[in-house]
Amino acid sequence: MHERIRGEFRDAITIAALARQAGVHPVHLARTFRKRYVCSPAELVRRLRLEWAAQQLEAVHRSIGEIALEAGFHDQSHLTRAFREAQGMPPGAYR
Repeated sequence: MHERIRGEFRDAITIAALARQAGVHPVHLARTFRKRYVCSPAELVRRLRLEWAAQQLEAVHRSIGEIALEAGFHDQSHLTRAFREAQGMPPGAYR
């Protein structure tokens, strides 16, 4: 599961889909995942998306809105809130 999440973090990944693939109940998957990786699948997805977005902010000169959508966030404001919470500053200041 961890590798699938790492490979597809920018796509819409659901616990239900991951659980179906693993052949287990979603609650069991979430508990087992948290015990093994000390975070939920959703937290891992969010962290990977934020790391990818930070790399894009440093490397390319596209708009923050474009980067937000490509990273898998719903819109620029969603990325901005998550980024500020994780980095202590908005994406524009980080850039």
